[in-house]
Amino acid sequence: MLMRPVDHGSHRRIIIAARVRPFTNRELQSPRNDLAVEIPQPGLIKCTKRTSGGDAPHVFFRVDHTFCSVSEDEGDRNLEQVEVYEKLGRRILMSALEGYNACLFAYGVTSSGKTYR
Repeated sequence: MLMRPVDHGSHRRIIIAARVRPFTNRELQSPRNDLAVEIPQPGLIKCTKRTSGGDAPHVFFRVDHTFCSVSEDEGDRNLEQVEVYEKLGRRILMSALEGYNACLFAYGVTSSGKTYR
């Protein structure tokens, strides 16, 4: 599993990915359990600021990879860690083993799902 060759032809210095975690049990119990962050299509993130007077305008961001554990069509879907590893982690790990500097940076507020499995 680990020893598959890395495609250096598509090597880029910075790759940006976003992952939307499933709702927590507390969020599922809430009367308003809709998403503030959605992935309307691969590589596109839609953010909506929730306000007491309703939703504010949407803000969109383009990224290289999107991973979503929530699907309105399928209900909560448990996105396996291996899917993220196959898309991102393997390439980073193999580059590091070949002597290149490598970093995987996970950003998010406390309890936002950075280590969700």
